[in-house]
Amino acid sequence: MTAKEPLEAPIDLEPSERDHLVESLVSEREFASDETARAWLDELQRRSAEIDAGTAELVNWTDVRSRIAARRAKH
Repeated sequence: MTAKEPLEAPIDLEPSERDHLVESLVSEREFASDETARAWLDELQRRSAEIDAGTAELVNWTDVRSRIAARRAKH
């Protein structure tokens, strides 16, 4: 398995399964406080809902990588 495969796999999950995956991953991460953990989870759920509703602007990973490389080249 490549490092990319686990990141692509959730795309095929049903929204409720993706939510469960996100909640599981967030709960395993150590946060400075419960408030910080809740804020992360709220943001992830908000973004997931935007994707499900079709209102999120999705950007191809290749484009994102190119933008990052361009920014790094400027500095």
